[in-house]
Amino acid sequence: MHIGIYIGGTPSRVFDCTKVLTAGNPGIGGTEYEFIMLATWLRRYAESHPGWKLTVFQGGRYDMGDGYDMVVGASMAEMPEQCRRRGIDVLVLDSRWPLGHIKAFDGTSTAVVAWCHCVGSMYRHLLYARHPGVRKVVFVSRGHMLGFIDNPVAAKSTYAFNAVSHDKAVDRLREAVPFAKRPHDVVFMGALDESKGFHVLAKAWPEVLKAVPDARLHVIGSANLYGADAHMGPLGIAAEDYEATFADHIKGPDGGLHPSIILHGQLAQEKYDVMARCRVGVPNPDGATETFCICAVEMELCGCRVVTSWSSGYIDTVPAPNVLVRKRGELAQRIADALLDDSFDCTPVIDHIGRNFSMDSVGSKWIAIFESVRDGVPMEEHIDIPREFRRRQRNARLRRYLPFVPPVGLLGDTLARFKAVLKRKLKR
Repeated sequence: MHIGIYIGGTPSRVFDCTKVLTAGNPGIGGTEYEFIMLATWLRRYAESHPGWKLTVFQGGRYDMGDGYDMVVGASMAEMPEQCRRRGIDVLVLDSRWPLGHIKAFDGTSTAVVAWCHCVGSMYRHLLYARHPGVRKVVFVSRGHMLGFIDNPVAAKSTYAFNAVSHDKAVDRLREAVPFAKRPHDVVFMGALDESKGFHVLAKAWPEVLKAVPDARLHVIGSANLYGADAHMGPLGIAAEDYEATFADHIKGPDGGLHPSIILHGQLAQEKYDVMARCRVGVPNPDGATETFCICAVEMELCGCRVVTSWSSGYIDTVPAPNVLVRKRGELAQRIADALLDDSFDCTPVIDHIGRNFSMDSVGSKWIAIFESVRDGVPMEEHIDIPREFRRRQRNARLRRYLPFVPPVGLLGDTLARFKAVLKRKLKR
């Protein structure tokens, strides 16, 4: 079987991605990191399994080393012809591709696997269900997929966890500073834009300081992580418009950035040195855009106790004794409680990561997905459905008899996205 993987993204410079299976994310976006991880693993798999072949399509910003059948610079519009000419049986692409380019595969011999890393609109997924060229829709977590179980796309859907790699040096860093001996430090990691929720943590930070006066907040990330060229605000932490929404909460007595907040910028492997000295990790406390949250797992690998808001994307990646907050107003207190609790033991969390998020475990699931597409048979899997998704489950059963009943939240989702598009257009 000939697999094609199209890696998107437009980072501002070339990144060394030759060691992603052992050294983790070199500092690129999470979606691109996962595509490169899968391509790297599949290349090795194909080398030892006759009948398997891999071709990688990318823009040239990711140095993946030698040994690949690599096509640089192919546009989305060219891909149906590229796949026909090269004999690609299955093409894995980002589900955010323009729908017109995805529809172009209808009627071709190449089966499309749409890999959904972002939340995505319900309407878009309705269209995936109608395109015969889209043979499988792969979500990145159980919670992500369960958000669409009453959508017609469910018939084509499965999930494969994101893989999270690290080398033994991370284990040594974690073990070098036991939790009880760490300072009262918190770490946030992610793009410094509204989608990753730093504003939620910034607004909670004064309350954390009241409860734990010696607390410090390490901020790893950049407003330009995904290639944007942001005009920075006066505190130098985020784009001017976004920074203005939370700046008053993190100012010090002199009007500058509060001395308890330490900006590290965009880091590659150095991020582990920072996180392994912190007690608490706070990945995206807004949670609305999270489908898996790689940085939550990376924080856990460093021995941090993760505290964040409940989100469907966190149900498998932030297991107890980490903390998922149901009410945003409780975030500050739960962070403070975690900072002051010396008894936290990360051992069960580390075991959970090894069982579920290793590249070998995830890669095996992808092989099953490709074989399912090749054979034209559904995936055989039992999926536990938490109570938060029972309404969708009931709606899915109802739609079997009354298919005109819309998926839960379809209207609200469509209106929200229409408002977001209108807002962007009015800003121009």
